[in-house]
Amino acid sequence: PMFRSREDLAHIDESVLAFLDGLEEPIGLWEPSADRWAVNGRWADLFGLADPKGLLTAEDFLSLAGETELPWLDDWRQGNLVKAAEIEFVRMTGDSRTVRLTAHVCTRGEDGMPSVLMIRVEDITTATSMRLALLETEKRFRDLAANIPGAIFRYAIHADGRHEIEYMSGGCENIWEIDARSLQSDPAPLWDLIDAEDLPTMQEAVRRSAETLSDWSCGFRITTPSG
Repeated sequence: PMFRSREDLAHIDESVLAFLDGLEEPIGLWEPSADRWAVNGRWADLFGLADPKGLLTAEDFLSLAGETELPWLDDWRQGNLVKAAEIEFVRMTGDSRTVRLTAHVCTRGEDGMPSVLMIRVEDITTATSMRLALLETEKRFRDLAANIPGAIFRYAIHADGRHEIEYMSGGCENIWEIDARSLQSDPAPLWDLIDAEDLPTMQEAVRRSAETLSDWSCGFRITTPSG
């Protein structure tokens, strides 16, 4: 069922509303000038709306998200649809969700501004939780690495053959006398410091580790910038 009656949205073609009802993803139509919404049942389920005939407005979004303003709605009103919006809210059923909303213009008024927008909603609760957990793990790793003698780094060889240092702890400066941040875009300075006699052995060890996904271990000599 639609939240707004078909009479309320009579200017929207009946076939579009029927199309909305048949979609398997949360979709809504929004008329910015009157802040009128028509949404399908999947939208209702996602937002935990108990009353299928309840009203959904910008104020409802503010209340759900616990915000005082939603700048992305103002952007969409002006036709600036480049950025998707992500909001975390507490559903009317009590549990929390994080969703991403994207907008597409259906029709424009004589002034060129959107008169009807189609809003797609994607539940990204699980993905967001995993991302936050990963960031927390990364933070713990960095805190640990900062207190371990020597240097800890993560070296990657990509499918296109590009080499990258994805992480380097601050101990790098004590060993190689090179700022760790400067190496993340280009690991070449580290290779340049390796003794010429040890370089082939080092290169072969890295190649073998990458191909077999085995632990990497290699002893080599370096000459630092200070000599």
